Amino acid sequence: MGHLWDLATKTEGFDYAITKSAHTKENADIESFLSRCRIAQEFSGTADSKLSGFVDSVQRQITKACRDFLKPETELPEHVSFLKKLSRSANDLPRTMVFTTNYDLCIEQAAGRGGLPVIDGFSHTSPQR
Repeated sequence: MGHLWDLATKTEGFDYAITKSAHTKENADIESFLSRCRIAQEFSGTADSKLSGFVDSVQRQITKACRDFLKPETELPEHVSFLKKLSRSANDLPRTMVFTTNYDLCIEQAAGRGGLPVIDGFSHTSPQR
């Protein structure tokens, strides 16, 4: 997720957000940084349009970057191979189940492409399997 940190560092108001959140530039943890920014917003007691504008801008950029990452033509051979290895088991053993945190769709897409059943809790797979 280093590229997401890089997006934040290039966003107007980054230095201001670093100061307000008491986060260090050396700690390139984007999740921690944005959490600290939100905490700073909540505890300031007053609206800080500069900080909220920064957070909103970074969140929009992250959303776009995540949406642009996985396209229908993106090949995922390592993911498919990994899942196929996980799914191999003796017939008398229970089916292997993989749970993800939904940060990205690579596992779900790879499972669908590999012909493995997917239940994503929302719309199932696309196309349905």
